[in-house]
Parts: sequence; C-alpha cells; structure tokens
Amino acid sequence: MYLIKYFYRLRDHCKNMEEGLTKASNIVAHVTVLRSQMNNAVIPVKKLGRRTRRKDGPLQILI
Repeated sequence: MYLIKYFYRLRDHCKNMEEGLTKASNIVAHVTVLRSQMNNAVIPVKKLGRRTRRKDGPLQILI
C-alpha cells in the first residue's frame, strides 16, 4: 500500500509523464532484484525461526 502511494507522489512531482514512468519502472526493477536476492540468500535457521517447504517453491524461512 505504501509503495502505491509513493508511486502517485512520485508521478505528481515529476516534470512529465515519461520521467515519472522511468523512475517508477526503475524502482520496480530494483525491488524485483532485491526480492530475488532475498529468495536466494542463505539464512541461518537458528536465528530466524522454523523452516517449511512450500509445495511449489524452495525452502522458506518463517519469521
């Protein structure tokens, strides 16, 4: 929800629509990269919590 509000504010502060869309797409790309890095990270289980295996994906750490 916060990210959506941020995109609207970003759009309102930009000089034109193209600049706003470029900034928004750069942010989305950055968040996507961060998510993929988080999913591939090796996280010690003892510090964060219990493990569970999703049916359709890799081993997940539940906090």
